[in-house]
This record gives sequence, structure tokens and C-alpha cells, in this order.
Amino acid sequence: MRRIILTEYKGKLLYSLWEEDKPAELALYPLKDGGIPRLGDIYLGRVQDVVQGIRAAFVRLTPECTAYLPLTADTANIKAGDELALQVIKEAHKTKDPVVSNRLSLTGRLAVLTEDEREKKNGRISVSSKIRDAAWREETSRRLEELLAADRSADQSADRSARSRKDSDDAASLPDRFGLIVRTGAYSVPAEELINEVKELLRQYRRLRREAGMRTCYSCLHRSEPEWLIRLYHLAASEPVELVTDLPDIRDRCQEFIGSRHMEALLSLRFYDDASYPLSRLYSLDGVMEAALNKKVWLKSGGYLVIEPTEAMVVIDVNTGKFTGRRDKEENIVQLNREAAWEIARQLRLRNLSGMILIDFIDMKKADHEEEILQCLKEAVRADSTGVTVVDMTKLGIVECTRKKTSRPLYEQVRE
Repeated sequence: MRRIILTEYKGKLLYSLWEEDKPAELALYPLKDGGIPRLGDIYLGRVQDVVQGIRAAFVRLTPECTAYLPLTADTANIKAGDELALQVIKEAHKTKDPVVSNRLSLTGRLAVLTEDEREKKNGRISVSSKIRDAAWREETSRRLEELLAADRSADQSADRSARSRKDSDDAASLPDRFGLIVRTGAYSVPAEELINEVKELLRQYRRLRREAGMRTCYSCLHRSEPEWLIRLYHLAASEPVELVTDLPDIRDRCQEFIGSRHMEALLSLRFYDDASYPLSRLYSLDGVMEAALNKKVWLKSGGYLVIEPTEAMVVIDVNTGKFTGRRDKEENIVQLNREAAWEIARQLRLRNLSGMILIDFIDMKKADHEEEILQCLKEAVRADSTGVTVVDMTKLGIVECTRKKTSRPLYEQVRE
């Protein structure tokens, strides 16, 4: 069973995922929300300025926070002073303002309701590509389409009734173009559970749109769950996870989260209250964090990695160090590079390194050995839920990779 440790580290919440008794992911989050706009939050913002030269507008989300809104077909005619419901799709980073969108989405454990101007191949329903069961995909899409059609019909009736009473707040229609994304975890639950969650997302959406017409500017219409809780959706989709914390507030938050989403079978919670031996010491978290921030990583064989993040890319160098093999030199090098490939995949995930990644493996003479290491690296990164693409090996023996950026790397989280 995978285990998540949630404890305090230097004034922040440390999220630590352990797999096979080794740390696999580390992240730091504020212990208090602090009212700062974060990923997924929805605000009633006001347009400050529209800059056609860069196809963007600058909007005020709160009296203290300005955000960047890329212009699209449905925001092309906005002007300064307009008030819009906007969702944070990228958090503020260094000197960059948060990025927002007027196309809103609501995320559940099994599905996501999203406004989307793009036409979908299969109507308004998208099913996770990780679900391979064609019959299940077809039946689920059919049932959800029927639900949406019935909901749309009821929506129109309610709208007519509201207009007849001159009470437009009684109905809030779905947009003409919207979609549902069925998440991987839906495959393992009864169909009615998915249907009920979609119905709840539809109710939440209408409530949000109604409030947008009644609230004052800069109001927060929807506060998203903190990222550390959202990560539990993905983890619990495949196998049970144990949560361990020594923080009463975090324990209470986890209990509410698990109960409200009926995830008792997927997430177990244990409160650690042994004051004589702190949770951080039990898992040697100070040492774990120190190692995850050190640019040198020793391998069991005696070789080592040097990991150097820069503004433009991440550079990783593989070195022989104290490694001494008993076979011929080429076989020794292949063995070390193979070990390095697995450790590199682990370090990318552990440190949350992203963007362009260049890996300088120890030079090999044979092309089939180079191909072997490439395939080894591709296999190693499959465990990473964040998309990693192993591109190729250059003529200079440098392996090019990319890893999707979802949040700041660990070293930046610590620096703040």
C-alpha cells in the first residue's frame, strides 16, 4: 500500500508520498490558505485593460491581485470595466501574474464538467484514454448523453417558468458548448455513482452561475480544494492509499474530504500522536528533504548523478565515481547507465523537475547499447503520472526528455 505523510516542515505542510518504503514525491504547501488566488479558484473579476497587441486583457481578481486573461473568440469584445467570472488556470510564478480563463470547469472525483468551445469527436463526452474497455466507454457515454439531454430539457422548462414569473435567478442554463470528462477512477465504481456525481456537478455549476449575477466584484465564487487534496483523486484511482498525519487540522480536513466523497474504501486515515518520537523523525524527513535538494545523488553501484536545474532546462550528468565492475568496460558502463536511468526517473518525480531535460549518460560504443538505455529510461518514467517524453539521443550522446510542468519544482517551493 502506498502511504502519504502530511506533517509540518519549516512552517509549511510537507506532502510526502512513499512507495515501497521509499519517498516518491515531495511537495510543500501553505498551512493556511491565506486568501491568495490558487489553481481552480473562480472569482468575479473586473477588466482593467485590454491590450490587443498581445491578444490579452489584464483583470483584477481581488483588490491585491491582477491576472492575465488571453483573448479568445468569446472574449474578443470585452472592454475595461466589464465584470467576468474567471477561473485561475495557472498560478502566479515569480514575477508573472496568474493566468485566468472565462471557460469554467468543476472537478469531481470521477468526472470534470467543463465549458469548452471546441467540438468533441464523440459529442460532449470524453473518456479517459487509460480506460480501454470499448463497451464500457460506449455505454457510459450513452448514459451520460441521455442525462445531459434530459437535464437540458428540464433546464429549458425551468427557464421558461422563471421568465413567466419574471424571476431569472430561478434558472441558470448550461452553456451551448460544454463537456464532461470521465476520469480513470470511474471505471472501478458502480455506474450510478458516476451519474450521481455528474448530477451534483451540474447543480454546482448552476449555483455558481446564479451567484455570479448577484455577488459584488472581487468575490470568490468557488474556492478549489488545495492541491495536496486534489492529488489524492489521482492516487486513489488505482489502489488504496494510507494517509498519516500528526496535525489535527489536516486530520479533520482529510476526514471531511474522505467522507464527503465516499472514499473510505480508497483512503484510510491514521493520526500519529506519539509526542516522544515525532512523525518527521520516524520517516527521517529532514534527511529526505536534504537529499532531494542536493545536486549530487549517489547510486548503489558507486556512481553518481549531478542534477543542475537552470532557468532554461535541467541538466543531469552521469558519472562513474567509485564504480568498479568485474566485466569488460563496455558492459560495466551499460550496467551503470541502466541504474542511472531508473534513478533519474525517480529524481524527476521526487523533485518535480519539468520542462526540457538533458541527460549526459556515460558514452557507450555500441548503438544497441544506446537503444537499450533509451528503452530502459522510457520504461522507468512510466510510473510518473506527470507526462514524461523521452525524445531521442543526440550524436553527442545526450538524451533529450521533456516533463510536463504542473507546479513549481521542489527547490523553488523550499526557497519561498
